[in-house]
Amino acid sequence: MEDEQNSYTREDLRVMHYTGRSTSHGYGRDKITSYRSGVQTKAGDLEEREWLKEAEALVAREGGAAELASLIKTASTLP
Repeated sequence: MEDEQNSYTREDLRVMHYTGRSTSHGYGRDKITSYRSGVQTKAGDLEEREWLKEAEALVAREGGAAELASLIKTASTLP
C-alpha cells in the first residue's frame, strides 16, 4: 500500500462523484446490513477514509500542509 500512496496524483484523487454500497449477510432475524460511503476517482471507487488518507499523503508530499490548514480554517467559518 505504501507504493500505491506515492503513485497517486491530484488528478487521480479528484472526486468525480460520491458513491455508496449496501451489503447484507444472513437471513431473517440474523440478517446484518451495512452501508459504505465512498468517492469515485480516476483511481477507482475509494472508501471515504481511504481517500482522505491518500489525499493527506499527497498534500504532505507536495508540501501543501499550510495551504490545506488555511482552507480548512476558512471552510469552517462558512455558513
